[in-house]
Amino acid sequence: MSRTGLFARIAAAGLGTVAFAAGCNAIVGNGDIDFATDSGGTDATTALEASAESGATQETQDAGYDAPEDPGVQSVQRVYNYFKRFGYKTQVMGASFRNTGEIIELAGCDLLTISPHYLEELDATEGTLERKLDPAKAQSMQIEKLTIDKATFDKMHAADRMAHDKLKEGIEGFSKALEQLEQLLAKRLSELEAGSPKPVGAH
Repeated sequence: MSRTGLFARIAAAGLGTVAFAAGCNAIVGNGDIDFATDSGGTDATTALEASAESGATQETQDAGYDAPEDPGVQSVQRVYNYFKRFGYKTQVMGASFRNTGEIIELAGCDLLTISPHYLEELDATEGTLERKLDPAKAQSMQIEKLTIDKATFDKMHAADRMAHDKLKEGIEGFSKALEQLEQLLAKRLSELEAGSPKPVGAH
């Protein structure tokens, strides 16, 4: 199937339009982005829901799980359904996918960032793309509206491993990547100053 065919399937599933950004391909929904949540798991679902109640904006981000049972995927689903159930206009974004199964489980999410590698996998996949997240369905879900004070937030935060274990993993991963980037840039700068530029990453 052609990439155009894939995008048509995605649009038909309600995922939105396709946009391209430096370094990544993104499936983008409509509306302004003031909230992002990561399927890999960097912040607590409870914190996200709480932020909605307080009017704040935030950003959220596991491996070894089947896609439907992945904690990050389930976190995005809960956040999406909560926001849509109670009419928040915030746009929810899924990111840092580890396989195409996770992407498929979030079909219908407002925004998804998808790497070129996974877009190619999806492009080669035949079958029906079922919309998993739908604002109309969320409206009929039995979801309790949260009333958040500091004590309630602290209790929910402490009970959610996405809020501490995965947050720690995410920060450490980004820190390592930043250090590697700084080393590459320092090497490149030294080469330029020495008058012998080489392609970044060349040995």
